Amino acid sequence: TFNKYDLHIFVAATGAVVGIIEGNQKVAILRRGSEEQMVTIGSSWQGISVSAITENSVEIVEGGSSRWLKIE
Repeated sequence: TFNKYDLHIFVAATGAVVGIIEGNQKVAILRRGSEEQMVTIGSSWQGISVSAITENSVEIVEGGSSRWLKIE
């Protein structure tokens, strides 16, 4: 159970943000192709760096460009 955490899940066929877990430290679950990874601010995965996580979006930096991925 997630009594300390608030779990938001968005499932899409090609969605990049699968979920965000809020707690002492926000954790985002990213999907790229068939792979998923839990990431935090400052971490990197498959050439994507995570610079911010909010309750419904993740800011990523890839190839020198930043963009926001949102859960709707």
